[in-house]
Amino acid sequence: MQRPPDAYAAQFNSGEFKVGGSAAVLTVGLADTRGVKVAYLFNLFDFWGGVVTRKPEIKTLADLSGKQMAAATGTTNYAMYQWFAQHQGLDASTVSVVNTAPPGLVGYVLANRADAVQLWEPAYSTVLAKAPDTRTLDLNIEETWRKFAGSPQVPYLGVAAHLDWIEQNRALVPRLFKAYKAAADWAEANPDEAAPVIFPKGDRAQHKLIADLIRNRGRLGTNVKWAGELEREIKAVYEVGVSVGRLPSMPSDATIYPGGN
Repeated sequence: MQRPPDAYAAQFNSGEFKVGGSAAVLTVGLADTRGVKVAYLFNLFDFWGGVVTRKPEIKTLADLSGKQMAAATGTTNYAMYQWFAQHQGLDASTVSVVNTAPPGLVGYVLANRADAVQLWEPAYSTVLAKAPDTRTLDLNIEETWRKFAGSPQVPYLGVAAHLDWIEQNRALVPRLFKAYKAAADWAEANPDEAAPVIFPKGDRAQHKLIADLIRNRGRLGTNVKWAGELEREIKAVYEVGVSVGRLPSMPSDATIYPGGN
């Protein structure tokens, strides 16, 4: 069942849904700091986000100072972008940001309604296919993260659950992990067959876009691992959340599920 980011977080945090398959690391951490007892079970995707522009005068992130950007400011992807932008020397307070829901980001690029747009996949691939003159402003993600966290892995989106559900269903957790891992392995091995399964209402061009994205591991960032295997990296993401003001404090270690069979 799909939900917009805010609705997903509200329904998961309230306990209406005890297990969430679109859990961002920072969303889980924020829930913990608010007293919601939840844990990040395992990672599905590492972070990738981009800033794009169709304005010829904008060549680097620094050129955005004094300009207008469209973004979904309530998302984890935007929070992570803020941190990477800071490390590229951009003072975020000098950029005027128009907040919009994630589905609206593609429209902002295609209509050229903002100087730049912050987005991620699959919106990024959609934009490049429909507006080939779109240019990407370098966030230098890999090098910056390696220097900060000592790892190329940036845990971003995965599966989370309430601690009381985990206690009652411990035998199901490894089975859930194996199902996601098998699906990811199959999709990576069979991108052309996986595309229509992932997007059954799409046409041939849309299926090709998704298949190409599956092949591009750098942007899709598939990385199915237990949270416990990524403990150092998850805590580094929490530090990012604190530094950009998304988290009021560091979440507890209980948010990082150790994993294993």
